[in-house]
Amino acid sequence: MSVTFFSRLVVIVAIFLIGVLFAVTALTKGDERREPYAGSNETPISSQEAKELRPIESHRCSVKSIEPELKAMFDLHQAARDNGARCGSTRMRSTSSLRWSCKLAKAAGNHVSDMAKNNFMSHTGSDGSTIGQRATKANYIWRNVGENVAKGFEEPSEVHRLWLESPAHCKIIMSSIYSEMGAAKVGDYWVVMFGRR
Repeated sequence: MSVTFFSRLVVIVAIFLIGVLFAVTALTKGDERREPYAGSNETPISSQEAKELRPIESHRCSVKSIEPELKAMFDLHQAARDNGARCGSTRMRSTSSLRWSCKLAKAAGNHVSDMAKNNFMSHTGSDGSTIGQRATKANYIWRNVGENVAKGFEEPSEVHRLWLESPAHCKIIMSSIYSEMGAAKVGDYWVVMFGRR
């Protein structure tokens, strides 16, 4: 076997291996981009609660694809932020718009299901989880998070009006530190989560 033939063979094999390496790298990166929005450590919920919660699939998750009640809640929050609001004695000016976050919606869904299943209302989960821990569990990488919860209201307009009448809840809705929100409802329980990454 001549040296020239051997050199050409080495070059051909090297080019083939480099091509395989690029193909494997591209496939791996493609899988990372298609990673689902929900973590694997989800809180189990019953089929009835799942039906009421109507979880949103990551591949079609946008504000245009969410359920009507959640879209109405999102729109009410946007309107308050666009027009300004009075939070107790404090007049809050209009502020930036919010974006819908699938991950915050997932965190809200886990918490609202927990509250409905265990018949309580709190910012602390039945497992002792905090707002930040629930956001992190839903793979939301956050700098700021906040949450409003409610029970006993079917219509988005009713619970939104209650929150605007409460200075603390109103200030969370109007706070410019938040740029995203996600919401969920089970029965007459509501959770809206706010965040900034």
